[in-house]
Amino acid sequence: MKTDRFEPLAGAVLQSVSAGYSTYHDVGSDRSRDVQNYVLTFDRGTLVIENPILLTGVASPAGLINQILIDPLLIEHELRLVFKSGQELSVSLKPEHFNITEAAAYTPNDGTSIVVFQ
Repeated sequence: MKTDRFEPLAGAVLQSVSAGYSTYHDVGSDRSRDVQNYVLTFDRGTLVIENPILLTGVASPAGLINQILIDPLLIEHELRLVFKSGQELSVSLKPEHFNITEAAAYTPNDGTSIVVFQ
């Protein structure tokens, strides 16, 4: 199993978390669905998560505020964010968990390219 580090977020501090819902309309039908999403604002940029998450060692994403992200890892079918405290937030990258075309998108504060996790 291949593991890569997502270096732009290594050492970043999580400053805020917001949760919400986006409404998506299915192409070719009149069905719509609400999908829960999270916006994680770090001191280096913003990560918007559209896929299901799994938390380890913390009850909600808000419990990670002010934590330092030491290991942002891409592991086969997940984006795993490991914080200095040992707490983790994982984003599923499994095809069956995609709500839209991307699982998450990272926008750095410095205006360089957006990174999309598909």
